[in-house]
Amino acid sequence: MTSKNVAYFLSVGTIGLLIYVMYGHDLIFSKPRLPLYLIREETDRLNKLHVRWGNHSEGRNYTTTLVTAFFGMEKAKHSLEEYKVWLKNFLGQVDTPIVIFTQPKFKDLMVQVRNGRPTHFVLYNEIWDVPWLLEPHSLHDDYHKMHAIDPERSRHSPELYAVWNSKPWFLQTMSELNPFNSTYFYWMDVGCVRESDIKLGNYPNLERSLEVFGEDERSENYKKLNIFTVGRFPNYKPPPDSNTFEEMAEMDFVIGTFFGGTVYSINWFSRTFYAIHDVQLSLGEFVGKDQTLYNWIATQYPDRFRVVCSCQQILWNCRSGWFYFQEWYAGEDVANEDCRSAPVSNMTDFLLLDDD
Repeated sequence: MTSKNVAYFLSVGTIGLLIYVMYGHDLIFSKPRLPLYLIREETDRLNKLHVRWGNHSEGRNYTTTLVTAFFGMEKAKHSLEEYKVWLKNFLGQVDTPIVIFTQPKFKDLMVQVRNGRPTHFVLYNEIWDVPWLLEPHSLHDDYHKMHAIDPERSRHSPELYAVWNSKPWFLQTMSELNPFNSTYFYWMDVGCVRESDIKLGNYPNLERSLEVFGEDERSENYKKLNIFTVGRFPNYKPPPDSNTFEEMAEMDFVIGTFFGGTVYSINWFSRTFYAIHDVQLSLGEFVGKDQTLYNWIATQYPDRFRVVCSCQQILWNCRSGWFYFQEWYAGEDVANEDCRSAPVSNMTDFLLLDDD
């Protein structure tokens, strides 16, 4: 056995032991990564970090909550002007309640774009103030050091890693606090609606959520997480073999732009994500790209996921496969019904499909 193989098995073993010790056999959690009272103290203290705005009624139930974030950074992949257009495409037409993690300087812009739709703001002065990045110690220096080993460091920044890796924490926190009394919670990148002609008024469509998760907790899929992929996983190695963590960075597989489920699956996913993140970071691995960890988790724990792949749609003239989730979860009034044709499957079955 080579030294690389030994290191790999030690890595896998360490992750498995850590998750087992932390979470037990079934990996279903009822507590957030930070104690709930700490989250409330952090977000509600002096009413400066946590600001609710909108015309929604207190106590009203909404079946679905969307969660997103927008933080400024010196080195961004897109300009603020581009984001303003995309914000209007997304926040300016979706009637579903949205929780927005952002900075105080962007709140007025978001309020204007939302135009009275149900909205819940969580404000931090900068991304490094987000609690999980401070506990048990600040990741600011770690992420700046990690930037040196990023293959795409000319396009990325430590702040971008922090935003990307905060997605599970953002979603988990809101699924626990649940300001809109919802059942389903989805993360959706704030700048992902690049085209203005798609109709997303009642997005995501409730019938789709029921198709994915079932009617209630008695459904076998209720506690699974819904993810989207852009294709099949190449050279998948089922247990007892397994693909390496390094391979995950080279794969275009799980889409990190959109994912969601119920509080059960979100808690499990978030805790598993950060357990793996912490171990791999301690081993000197690059963990700045969230999709690498998503790929790893989805292939290591496939029984936890419901998957839709743009590669299984009937037509190939739909929108980009990276944004296929928009048409799939849109209402039935979408212009091209065939673009919603890809089936939803259990990840275990999807990974083992024969190549056509």
